[in-house]
Amino acid sequence: DFLKFTMAAEYLIGGLSSMIAEVATLPFDVIKVRMQLDRNLSFLQTFIALVKEGSLFRGIQPALLRQVFYGTIRYGLYPPVKLYLSGGHLDYDNLIVNHLLAGCFTGAMAAGISSPTDLVRIRMQACSGGHNQKQPYDSTMNDMENGEILVDTRRAFKYGNVFNAFYQIIKEEGIFSLYNCVEVTIVRAAVLTAAELASYDLFKKYLMEAYHFNGDSTYTHIIVATISSFLAAFSSCPFDTARSKMMNQMKDFNGVGLKYVSLLDCLSKMVYREGGLLVLWSGLFAMFLRLAPHTIITFVIMEKLRFYFFM
Repeated sequence: DFLKFTMAAEYLIGGLSSMIAEVATLPFDVIKVRMQLDRNLSFLQTFIALVKEGSLFRGIQPALLRQVFYGTIRYGLYPPVKLYLSGGHLDYDNLIVNHLLAGCFTGAMAAGISSPTDLVRIRMQACSGGHNQKQPYDSTMNDMENGEILVDTRRAFKYGNVFNAFYQIIKEEGIFSLYNCVEVTIVRAAVLTAAELASYDLFKKYLMEAYHFNGDSTYTHIIVATISSFLAAFSSCPFDTARSKMMNQMKDFNGVGLKYVSLLDCLSKMVYREGGLLVLWSGLFAMFLRLAPHTIITFVIMEKLRFYFFM
């Protein structure tokens, strides 16, 4: 009974913590998506444009719905998976490969299940939503090939809310389109979760053993979460950028992207046609600004709730 309570509590704690963090950091996520779709925009230019549009919290409905599945699963499932991989022996808990594999598995599973909400969130964030706006935010002029617009920024105007978005996508593109770019989403989440959760566990343990940090201190949680968020942002940024581009591109009648047909195709074209290797990390600053407070808030709340549940 206690084991069942522990697992249920981990899911509840993970989901609640990630939802609170999502609300607090959503503006940075919108800025990141816009910068990834238009590499000519600076962070400040994007922020000012979003303020004028009133779009800083655009996509909050699908973002929260996503965390119900994504945050709950990856944070709640990580501890038991890590314990299973270590064979239930704490002596093997220090093996970094167990942490990385647990993070990859839980991140991939969470992303696969929550992918439809991720698609809706990114599409809604990609376009402006001001009430007085006549034209959508247009990043397409930087993504034209043979005179064709390859990023469909007009779609967001159809989506009045998250439920309307699901309805319109299924009606116009088919139910399977909700899993558009699911492989990219899974790879990105697997890399991000492995880097974030593995580094948090291992750096926290290192600081406690080598420098006698207090494991229950908020100060410790903030330091470790900041380190893990940077590693997570840096390692997953290329996949995050590719995901934003692929989810917002227009498709032909067969459902194939007009510009990118696969993750590898997208990454290679970004490197060879769109600005070189560094373009893979376009939006890294905005991603870190979003991920750092998101990770800090999530882990601080999780640690406090765990202390409350299991003290």
